[in-house]
Amino acid sequence: MAVLDSAWHLLAGYWLTKHKLALWLLLLLIIMTASLVGIEVGLSYWYNYFYSALQEYNKKLVITLLMIFIVIAVLAIIIDVYRYYLAQLLALWWRRWLTAEFFVKWLHNNNYYYLAQFMPHLDNTEQRLQEDIDLLVNSTLDLLMGFFQAVTTILAFVYILWTLSAVISVKVAGITWHIHGYLVWVAIIYSLFGTYLSHKLGLPLIKLNILQQQREANLRVAAIAVCNNSEAIALSKGAGKVMLSLQEHLGAVLANWRDLIVRQKKLLWFNSSYNQVSLIIPLLATLPNYFGRTFLLGGLMQSCKAFSEIQGALSFIVNYYTSIAKWRSALLRLVTLNQSLTQVAAQYHARREILYSIAPVAELSLTGVNVYTPTAVTLLANINLTFSVGSSCLLTGVAGLGKSTLLKVIANLWPFASGKIVVPAAANILYVPQQPYFPRGTLREILLFTAAADSRDEGSIKSALLSCRLSNFCDLLDQEQQWTQLLSAGELQQLNFVRILLSKANWLILDESTSALAVAQEQYLYCLLKELLPQLTIISVAHRSSLIALHETVLDLGQFRP
Repeated sequence: MAVLDSAWHLLAGYWLTKHKLALWLLLLLIIMTASLVGIEVGLSYWYNYFYSALQEYNKKLVITLLMIFIVIAVLAIIIDVYRYYLAQLLALWWRRWLTAEFFVKWLHNNNYYYLAQFMPHLDNTEQRLQEDIDLLVNSTLDLLMGFFQAVTTILAFVYILWTLSAVISVKVAGITWHIHGYLVWVAIIYSLFGTYLSHKLGLPLIKLNILQQQREANLRVAAIAVCNNSEAIALSKGAGKVMLSLQEHLGAVLANWRDLIVRQKKLLWFNSSYNQVSLIIPLLATLPNYFGRTFLLGGLMQSCKAFSEIQGALSFIVNYYTSIAKWRSALLRLVTLNQSLTQVAAQYHARREILYSIAPVAELSLTGVNVYTPTAVTLLANINLTFSVGSSCLLTGVAGLGKSTLLKVIANLWPFASGKIVVPAAANILYVPQQPYFPRGTLREILLFTAAADSRDEGSIKSALLSCRLSNFCDLLDQEQQWTQLLSAGELQQLNFVRILLSKANWLILDESTSALAVAQEQYLYCLLKELLPQLTIISVAHRSSLIALHETVLDLGQFRP
């Protein structure tokens, strides 16, 4: 039921909200689709009149009917073009809403972090948010309009074909059967036969499409990783191993693609044969009435037209099977993402054991705090610490002890902890990781990522750059680059200190944030912070002994090891 509820929200959520204009537009699309079916009905009568006029050599009527055809054709073209345009416009609106819904849920309460850290089985989230939403929206509208057109076509043409069929008599085992509307029954039986075989042949396409999307995304992610780590790979002479890895991903893509090709070939064999036979079936079925003089040539052509329309409508699944398979695979991947986000919210928020509060106090305190791994192994136990305003403390300990994890607990980010943490209400805390987040964009946008409102002017930015000895970047503020690839790790960490100055933070938590800097640079930047931000409280995690002299207190977290 959870899967069905999630799928229902994805498909119906937009229409159940207050998007009245979208509903009116959808109604207009339905009316336009019905109008196109109505035009096809009119054309079936046009075929009857036109070919009957040809058979009777009625030149004047033929010319009149040709003029009528031009009018009908122009009207059909106009409706078809604007139906496509409005459908794409509606898809745009729906995709914008659905993507925003996912973005909100993904980014809410750090769900994206928990998803990446604790649900590694959920692959290629970025592809689901981009390609799968696009595929779901466009395919749903396409299939919806196709289904409505099929149903409308059946309702519109059944009466015509039933009327033209008259009654056919068939003698079997000495018994004469009088079949009314036999052309309708032939169309139904032929279409049901085609639908059944198409389903049997095309069912494996659903799993193959899901697997293809996963493997294509894995190949793309592997290639992006090479781009993002090109220098490290080159320096370690790892191109050979990277090539093997990429070839392995490519091999998986091509192997599944080959299976897709083989399966689609089988389905194409059937579909092509089915569609070719469907051209002759109505003719063979209507010839008895023609030779029996039930109708003229025009009646024969109208019967073929009506039969083809009904048979095509009844063959909706046959014609759309590949599209349905891709639509279903996209829907299942988005349902999985939606359920995972819901699970994250329940597992890593609702079940928190730690009591995290903000109070009008002058100290950040930890009382009886225990830190665990996701598998419930205790890293640190019974931590009782107090950090006073304006102080500086260096947290040390052996690798793997849980120093960085403790910082995540203080940031209310790590869910596997218990105890009590009280944060001063006046604390404007900035957490600075070892590897800063520098998205693609201008240098100005990156530096202002955590900036205070009164530090966003040109003068403040350049002053901070000069203070951090980065004057060479003053003329690059409006250049858009992939800065994480262009700059060294040390330069990125220096730019992070520019962010610190612009943030106007009064509490600073640094996690190995100077590990790529020379000792002299590190010492200068710490002293700069104390000079420009004298009320700043600093909590650092580092292994370097050079930082000991830059902090008032040094605390070895090994004493809290269980």
